[in-house]
Amino acid sequence: MNEPIEGGSPPGESSSLSRLSTPAAANLGVVIEGMLHQIRLLELLCDNLELVADELAGEANRQACLHIARALPAAIADAHRFEETHVFPLWKTVSPDQEQTMARLWLEHVADKSYADELAEALRDHVAGRGRLDTEALGYMLRGFFEGLRRHIAFERDHVVPILRQEMRAAL
Repeated sequence: MNEPIEGGSPPGESSSLSRLSTPAAANLGVVIEGMLHQIRLLELLCDNLELVADELAGEANRQACLHIARALPAAIADAHRFEETHVFPLWKTVSPDQEQTMARLWLEHVADKSYADELAEALRDHVAGRGRLDTEALGYMLRGFFEGLRRHIAFERDHVVPILRQEMRAAL
């Protein structure tokens, strides 16, 4: 993957990718596509978590639970690493006034990672029959996670991606 674009505008000038070279705009296109790919993967993960939550009251698919328990922490870590390495530096370059929003999203990443680890453990324990949570509590835990993640994804798709696309068009 391309390295994030670093640096900013000369003193006294507004920070904007439109001042950067065409290769920088091309890198932005790669980052946008990577971000959209991560969004699709996380949406699929949320859909699978919802299926598991819906099935808990009956006979949940143990293999699906184990697969999700193994995949969940890594999927969250990969998406966050991509955003923090590639998206946030570009977004900061084009929208320096959004630092508080980026800080909030970073804190959400920290909370999501912790929640994903706890959820993966709870799913493994549930399948092994040593769950400390009953199925109703585990269902609420699953829903709380994927609903929060879907809100986070929606914000990025509806606000961050358009800002980056606008800057890419301006730079070309």
